[in-house]
Amino acid sequence: MPHVRDAKQQRRAPHDANSQANQRAYKADVASLYEYTAPQNLATHLGQKIFAFAGSAYAPFIHGAATLFVMWLLLYWMYRRKLFLRI
Repeated sequence: MPHVRDAKQQRRAPHDANSQANQRAYKADVASLYEYTAPQNLATHLGQKIFAFAGSAYAPFIHGAATLFVMWLLLYWMYRRKLFLRI
């Protein structure tokens, strides 16, 4: 039967390789949120058909360009206010 002390030591284990892998996976998941939420929000607020004004073949390109423009505006606003994020 394992001792209670051993169980506490296991819970307090320092960052091992498994927890570091979980942290990397979490960071990747957070980064992918921006990839999917920005285009979805544009489509929600502007409508799906607004991107098809030049034809349905160009709709994905226009949607991507609009997403890039919105992200650029956000970054430009941050730059003008000297808001920088340290990684």
